[in-house]
Amino acid sequence: MSFRLADPERLFSKLATDPPQARADFAAAWRRAVEAGDDGAAIEAIAGTLLAINTEFLDFRGALTWCQRFDKAWTDSRAASAVALAQGGEPGGLRLCAAALIWPSLDHAGPGAQRNLQAVAQALATGLRLASEIDPDERFALAKSLLDYHGQQMDTHAAARLFALEHEQMLRSPPALMVQARWWFAVMAHHGYFGETAAAAHARERLQALIDAHALTVARFALLTVDMDEWLKTGQMQRAEKVHRDIDGLLPQLSAGHQPQGLRA
Repeated sequence: MSFRLADPERLFSKLATDPPQARADFAAAWRRAVEAGDDGAAIEAIAGTLLAINTEFLDFRGALTWCQRFDKAWTDSRAASAVALAQGGEPGGLRLCAAALIWPSLDHAGPGAQRNLQAVAQALATGLRLASEIDPDERFALAKSLLDYHGQQMDTHAAARLFALEHEQMLRSPPALMVQARWWFAVMAHHGYFGETAAAAHARERLQALIDAHALTVARFALLTVDMDEWLKTGQMQRAEKVHRDIDGLLPQLSAGHQPQGLRA
């Protein structure tokens, strides 16, 4: 199940800090794997692509095609193998289990999408506890896929266990600033969705502190789009107008994938 193309650590180490480049790299790796007839490497490249899409939920172009590729490769035997490997903390198994959890959430899932998802999620949770040396970018992508799944299942208790695990890991080995920002944004969104106001406010404070101290443009933009929704829903038009000006000023500094989200806001 291990990735048999060159330098998998480099591929997975861009998932949080540069998702568009990670997606392009995984697409190229998939093409090489197909040309070489390496099915194991091909499905891990597909998994990496889905993880890159899931990082920001910005660019869905081609998502249906990648989901169909995963559907074709995600056989019962491969799923069982991935679960067993993930339970031991093996990277290839963790990556496939994370992709299997993402895939149904993209609304392009094939007939196998709902197979064994509970076992897949449990294997990923177990593997994350064992595998403390995963690259922080990759760990974020794996943990976010599990957090999103817990949210879909309305399982706040499992989410709380994941928060405790990842916060402990961040204390032991602080990831890059952008990885931290993405994590606190995901935590904030989860708590906000479930109406856990105090916890959401705490996550926002952590995120805002990172943005203020380190001028994290992408994170600031993401937070502004959240604020825009809030001010419009509550009729606070002066605040919405200010956010509009701030978003407009940030757009030239952002990648093309952010443009539709900014324009919508």
